Amino acid sequence: MPADGGLCDAVIGNPPYVRYQDSSAPAERRRSGGPPEAGRPISGLASSWAAFLLHASRFLAPGGRLGLVLPAGLLSVNDAAPVRSYLLESFSQVELVMFEERVFQRYRRRSCFC
Repeated sequence: MPADGGLCDAVIGNPPYVRYQDSSAPAERRRSGGPPEAGRPISGLASSWAAFLLHASRFLAPGGRLGLVLPAGLLSVNDAAPVRSYLLESFSQVELVMFEERVFQRYRRRSCFC
């Protein structure tokens, strides 16, 4: 939540896309399924962006907007099914902006969660 305890009209971001296989986080943290406050457990196999999306949505005031840069896997992978359901159930409108070509270069970097 914001420091003053209020909610936001908009949350924007570019969450990390760390796959569970690439994470050095303890296995128990990876399996936690995201923040329980979101009320939507996600698979421990899901990439980190899924938990970030659920967590970010908690900061929104009623009628607020959420804008995140997300991978195309949101639409296709089984592990993202609970996130897709959450978006459709929680927001009156869901809009996607998609690109035919890669916008960002892919970098291989080791990630460390402390």
